[in-house]
Amino acid sequence: MKKFLIPIILILITTTFLPAQDMKWRWSNSAFNVTPEANLTHLIGSAFLADYFESRGLVWWQADLAAFGMGLAWEIKDGFVPYESVPVFGAEGFSKMDIAVDLAGVLLNRAINITLEKAFKMDRKDRREPRDPGDYYY
Repeated sequence: MKKFLIPIILILITTTFLPAQDMKWRWSNSAFNVTPEANLTHLIGSAFLADYFESRGLVWWQADLAAFGMGLAWEIKDGFVPYESVPVFGAEGFSKMDIAVDLAGVLLNRAINITLEKAFKMDRKDRREPRDPGDYYY
């Protein structure tokens, strides 16, 4: 049931804010250097999500696909929801540049993890202690 929770939430959010009259697919032609802060946010966000999913027990390739899939789902939402009708959740359109930066963030996370594993000669699971609620003292 947990594996279906994220797609269900994304579908609910997307369909809740879809304006019926503006249901047209839009492309965004933003270049890389036009919005560097947005690109940096995509890069760091997708790298963080991939690392977070892996730290929660997903296999590395599942974590990478989940992080990239969330970025792709958000861009699909951007393609349908215009910012003129829905100011908070809307966007200019589907951006191929954002997808490329999301992919770069996932690859950056993978490169950092491989480098750390080789540098310290230990597996990811050895770097973090397991969290057990019984270990806390009140």
